[in-house]
Amino acid sequence: MNYEQFMECVRTRVEEVLGGEARVTVYSVVKNNSVKLDGLTIMERENNVSPTIYLNPYFEAFEHGMEMDKIVREILKVYTQCRPKQKFDTDYLKDYEKVKDRIVYRLVNYEKNRELLEQMPCIRFLDLAVIFYCLIAVGEEGTASVAVKSEYRKVWDITLPQIYEQAKINTPKLLPYVLQTMLEVLGELCDGMDTSGAVPMYVLTNQLRMNGAACILYPDVLRECSRKIGGDLLILPSSIHEVILMPDHGNGNRAELREMVEEINQTQLEAEEVLSGQVYRYERNTNKIIL
Repeated sequence: MNYEQFMECVRTRVEEVLGGEARVTVYSVVKNNSVKLDGLTIMERENNVSPTIYLNPYFEAFEHGMEMDKIVREILKVYTQCRPKQKFDTDYLKDYEKVKDRIVYRLVNYEKNRELLEQMPCIRFLDLAVIFYCLIAVGEEGTASVAVKSEYRKVWDITLPQIYEQAKINTPKLLPYVLQTMLEVLGELCDGMDTSGAVPMYVLTNQLRMNGAACILYPDVLRECSRKIGGDLLILPSSIHEVILMPDHGNGNRAELREMVEEINQTQLEAEEVLSGQVYRYERNTNKIIL
């Protein structure tokens, strides 16, 4: 069974299990860094939105021996846990006054997202792009958000600078930053290790630890971090979810640091989690980030 046959088989089997009570569709989704995935949605009559369940990892499991019945059960279990409890008012997104306090920003790689950025208002920032989302809900089961596409900005009749200024207010408030030492993040993994002489490293992210690299844009956050860490900072973009901060004493090998970032990108991250292969520097006296 090839991949296309697998997707159609899953779609048909899920529809059969639900007994015609829902419409099951499979469609292609362009994710961060132009990663293309295939998502399955289950649209019940009483709902107008559905979580997207990506089939690519299930096909890998199928190729490694997982039975189709089990795959279908797993998909239905995920859907049951994540299905919306009620209809979502889509007109809500057309009213800027209703959504303006929920607009937040994220950071993505500019070159890797050319196709995605054609549909979204964005602001260039070094080799990155600032994009915007409406954060609809935050809970124990995760978050629900909707990308701010160009069509929404036209309906709202506001400028890109206005969206950015609103997001600068909302994002630190809705997604507060967290700064921890690498030892705190790794926790008990470091127990018993000799860390004397090691370069101090800190992890900067948000409280959800999702799309937390955007914390470097929070007003005065890097100034506060530099005061705590001491001096100018080197910023290693370890993923879209967080960055690593190190004190910059001028004696670090930048080429080695870039190699470390690239190694993390290639060996530790999913393709859609990669932010950049660059290393940035925060200058405390100018309060600016540079390459």
